[in-house]
Amino acid sequence: MKENKPLAKDLQQILNSEEVQNFLAAVDRFNNLLTNNGIEIKEFVKQTCLSLTELYYRGRLLPELTLKYSNTDDYRPYLLSWEYANTIDKLEDLQMYYAINPYPAYKSKEAPLVAKRSLSSDLSDILFDINISLGLMSEGTDKAVEQALFSFKVKFDCLLGILCLEVIRVLQYIKFWVLPGITATYDGPILPSKFDNFRVGLIDCI
Repeated sequence: MKENKPLAKDLQQILNSEEVQNFLAAVDRFNNLLTNNGIEIKEFVKQTCLSLTELYYRGRLLPELTLKYSNTDDYRPYLLSWEYANTIDKLEDLQMYYAINPYPAYKSKEAPLVAKRSLSSDLSDILFDINISLGLMSEGTDKAVEQALFSFKVKFDCLLGILCLEVIRVLQYIKFWVLPGITATYDGPILPSKFDNFRVGLIDCI
């Protein structure tokens, strides 16, 4: 964090809270994992599954903020030095999956939209999004730190949280079914098109 005048006491108290510090530690672990190009892909899947679950959990526990030193118009995306995580390209045939958009099912009687998605793109989007807010926090002013904390909370309560859940479902499936080579249970074969419990199906991976 840059050298600035001390943060307002109430804001510093929030920043030092257990919830925020645990979240920032989870962010740091997630960043380190996704920018580690030397990790073996199976280990990457296992660790990312755990790390992303923790990140989502810690993000949802962030305290609610009432803006005092800034307003929503003050949000200015600021990115720290950031590199694309080349490790996720090694996912290869585990890369693509189908995900169901949760919104149309609640807004109309029409069938939910099924979209073809990429784990590389989704993981990179999560990494990019959290580092935007982390970069804003690095400015160290009351306005910037408050906006960063506020944006983290909003993101994990809304769209970024939903994206995390979709990716966690896929990673869980890869970790516990695909990597061990399990293709059938007592109930019959496991097919991506029938994998409804997590609302996702990998494409041509089994």
